Amino acid sequence: MSKNRSQNKSGIFKLFMEFKLKDWTIFVLLSIANISVPAAFSCIAPFFNDIAINKGLTLSEIGIIFGVFNLGSTIGSILFGKLISDFGCKKIFVFGLFFSSFATACFSLTNLISSRYVFLFATIISRVLQAFGSSAFVTCSYTIAAQQFPHAISTIGAIFETSGGLGYALGPIFGGFLFEIGGYVLPFICLGSFLFIVGLVSIFFITDFNEDENSMPNNLPAKNEIYGKLLRSKDIILLLIIVVLVGFCYTSLDPILPVILKNDFKLSSADIGLLFGAQALGFGLAAPFFGYLVDNKDYSNPIYIFGGFITTICFYLMGDQIYSFFMLSPLIYGIIVFNFGISGCALYVPTFKSILREAQINGIYDTNVTISYISGIFYASYNLGGFLGPIVCSFLAHYIGYKWTMTIISIGMLTYTIIFILFYIIPKKTNSLVI
Repeated sequence: MSKNRSQNKSGIFKLFMEFKLKDWTIFVLLSIANISVPAAFSCIAPFFNDIAINKGLTLSEIGIIFGVFNLGSTIGSILFGKLISDFGCKKIFVFGLFFSSFATACFSLTNLISSRYVFLFATIISRVLQAFGSSAFVTCSYTIAAQQFPHAISTIGAIFETSGGLGYALGPIFGGFLFEIGGYVLPFICLGSFLFIVGLVSIFFITDFNEDENSMPNNLPAKNEIYGKLLRSKDIILLLIIVVLVGFCYTSLDPILPVILKNDFKLSSADIGLLFGAQALGFGLAAPFFGYLVDNKDYSNPIYIFGGFITTICFYLMGDQIYSFFMLSPLIYGIIVFNFGISGCALYVPTFKSILREAQINGIYDTNVTISYISGIFYASYNLGGFLGPIVCSFLAHYIGYKWTMTIISIGMLTYTIIFILFYIIPKKTNSLVI
């Protein structure tokens, strides 16, 4: 590896100054890839609801189409987390980009289907294929970041998440814009082609890391035991639940918020894309800041508390408020989802490093194999929440309304924040005082 694991921690600016050409090449390539992959599967947010409703689909069925992407990513992340140790990061990374490109192009053909149920089936299959490609790429990104930049995991990971946030922001914007000038096919063809180009470039620059087996501990768990050992740790479970909740909250708005914005405010697809971009913009701007605090100040626990309570407030404001502070408008929605992007980022950014630390405490040492497994289960947890979010929320919105759905999420988020403080943060603080 280009950075020895025993090296002292350094700030992000000092880290950048120490970058060699290879480090910069990998860093820039991963950042570009982290922009393009989320953009490819988030581009449908502004216009897909109208198309699907015209095909005869219900809001719950649309929620399944949005959510199934994350179900496929959950399964794919666990699978590719294991396969990385067998085939290497480079092959899985390039495969993920090419496969995502192919699946995105396939999605462009679904509008040719007139049958409601065939359209539903075809879009679900296309989203699952997109998910497998995305999970291969993202799992490798976390693994490469941990291997290439071991003492700035949260900071570098946060920058990649900023790139991902930018991709989520640009996806709906480009999707809405390209849809209005070229129809249903154009967004998928443009973004799928760009993914293919990124995959071609990656062949020449992404490399695998070889680990010195003589320097590895003798008591490492067998590969087939790593997931089981991770899931037997209470603290790791508590951290993974945070990742699940972030995925749930971020995707819960996808199937229902466009309907509200169109019905209440008559917004266009491009306008809705801009509003969704506010959420990703908040995440993207906050990610490097939180990453720096985690890597250099070890402020993970205060950041978790901040994220939990602000997320609670954001969903309360979008919900059926017990006491109404203001009338909701497109501008107010934009401010709320921007702040939600920041609070979700506060919950998400510290967790990967926290899980790595807890894994080491439980005897799962920091090796290429274990990092790939942890990357897999981390991304799988996010996508499990991402799968449940659109389905559960579209179902609830169908029966109890949008606002009460947001209120229920707010109550659930507040409840888990308190649980996390009582069972993770306070015991950690107590143990540190005893030591």
